[in-house]
Amino acid sequence: MKTIYQEGSETLRHYSNYIKELRRLVIVQGFVIITASSFLIKDESYIISGCVAFFGFIFTIALSIQLKNEMDDFESVLYSVINVENKLICEDGSLNDNNKGNEKKLIDEIGIWNNYSKDRKKRFENEFFKFWVLRGPSFIIGITFLAIIYVSYVSYNDKKPNYDKQVIEIIVPKGSVIKK
Repeated sequence: MKTIYQEGSETLRHYSNYIKELRRLVIVQGFVIITASSFLIKDESYIISGCVAFFGFIFTIALSIQLKNEMDDFESVLYSVINVENKLICEDGSLNDNNKGNEKKLIDEIGIWNNYSKDRKKRFENEFFKFWVLRGPSFIIGITFLAIIYVSYVSYNDKKPNYDKQVIEIIVPKGSVIKK
């Protein structure tokens, strides 16, 4: 049972580090692609900038979905480890005849993952905190990509040549007067 608990704890640490690195990856890839799109706008490559920003937007969504999946996996492993931890505490003898009736209180005081779960639950009850932890970086970067796509589109339409004017100039040479 202790081996299962140790493996579960290691798995939780692995997930925790992976989730942290995945959040960092969302932010870094966002800044890199935003910078590339911005330089392309500066160079007046509006179509390419819009395409790069669109790719960044899709990639951010994919990473956000991956982050949500990893958080769900973390929670399932956490609850499994808590169950093993509770069994170990009961088998360990920490609960003797003097503590009967107070099992839940004692388990909550002794168990490391029980305490972590309680603190985590308190933090995640706050919807503002939950949104910014789970979706914050992806949301901000995604909105920035949409803004870059919009700026690329508007800039492209402003700089697009006016072919109607050019056709009139070809048919009627400059300086000629057209009488109706």
